[in-house]
Amino acid sequence: MFLTRDDRKISIIGGLLLLGLTLTTGFAVYSAMRQQIEAALGRGLGVALQGKALLIENLVQKGLADTHALALRPFIVQSMQELSAQPDNVSALHDLKRNVDSLTKIGFSAAVVYDKNGNLLSQAGRFSEKQTQSIPLNKYSNTSIIWDGQFILRTSKDILDEEQRRIGSITTEIILPKLTRRFSEIRSIGKTGEFILCAPPEEGKKEMACLISQIDGIKFRYFQYVTEVGVLPISFALDGKSGVIAVKDYRQVPVIEAYAPLRAIGLGMTLKLDEEELFKPVTEELKNIFLYLAGLIIAEILLLNWLVRKLIKSEREACTAKETAEQFSKE
Repeated sequence: MFLTRDDRKISIIGGLLLLGLTLTTGFAVYSAMRQQIEAALGRGLGVALQGKALLIENLVQKGLADTHALALRPFIVQSMQELSAQPDNVSALHDLKRNVDSLTKIGFSAAVVYDKNGNLLSQAGRFSEKQTQSIPLNKYSNTSIIWDGQFILRTSKDILDEEQRRIGSITTEIILPKLTRRFSEIRSIGKTGEFILCAPPEEGKKEMACLISQIDGIKFRYFQYVTEVGVLPISFALDGKSGVIAVKDYRQVPVIEAYAPLRAIGLGMTLKLDEEELFKPVTEELKNIFLYLAGLIIAEILLLNWLVRKLIKSEREACTAKETAEQFSKE
């Protein structure tokens, strides 16, 4: 049995309707899945970021507290007072040197003490030579986080006598191995994952000093506070805001990025992952889904054609039976 032109039109229109309905349903499901996955993974990035931000704040504040405690250490203050009154006091200088040398045994990688005129009195340990690769902590004077193959906290504090008069200063560096390990654990996030830690731009400048942790290591670089495409999420973090956003990053690549402020030390931090990698599992499954959809659409069209043929056959048989009955009635 052959289909007439009208029958073919019915089959084609019905097939197209089924095709459109199936594709629309499939894409609606995919869109809903994508939004749910994006929201869930975004929350995961936000939680991971908050944990690392809290760790950085705690480690930095502990290091600052340790250095500030040194400026109040009675033996150091006493030696400084004696040297302030008698600069040639050998005994006081020896006591000061002994106290400063002991600092490298209690967690400080380097320490140096100056008198009130800036003259060096005693030094222990080796200071980092990577001062240019540092993020300043604007909330604390003369304090910065240095990257020299590892995180180093450098800070200076004035030494005051009992009458709160400045009699000198002490500068220390503390290696932060735990922070180095945690900041370097970007592989656990993904191949395109990045941690970014930045300080606000200095007054009159538009660049932010930042440290970036990528799969190939940690790098120091400057970012513009405002770029051609708008404000970067790290700028939101430096403004005291936190959240998750889908945006193009400084490479003009679509990413999902979580941002949060480190209010205690005046820094901002972001954690991001390229959308391509984020949705890679979904994209891979999408290929299988398309195959299933294609099979479903073919099956629907074949079923529709079968139904059309069956209906036409039934209709023609009914017409034939009716014609036969009419002929018998005439006879």
